[in-house]
Amino acid sequence: MGLNIFSSSGLSKHLDESFQTTPNPIPSKFKILEIEQVNKFVIAKISYYGCSNFEGIKLIVFENSTIKEIESLDIIDPHFFESNKIIARFRPTEEGKKLSLKMCYK
Repeated sequence: MGLNIFSSSGLSKHLDESFQTTPNPIPSKFKILEIEQVNKFVIAKISYYGCSNFEGIKLIVFENSTIKEIESLDIIDPHFFESNKIIARFRPTEEGKKLSLKMCYK
């Protein structure tokens, strides 16, 4: 057990049960499992349907964002691009959560 430091959003976008498994996430096939605002950062635990690595779960940190902004997105590509606000990704584990929080509180 333990304290759940994230709220559960339960948002899902464009999930299609006929989609096949792939090692790379499809940016439009996701569900936000947990999300938290920490200062100017948003930490989101996102499940990408059909993605096989880490069971499709990504722990992503967005800078200069709000929960409302992230929850309104139809596409979240977990890769680093100049055009998105992703500044870090962590393993989707308890240790990953701790590290992401430590980064955001500094």
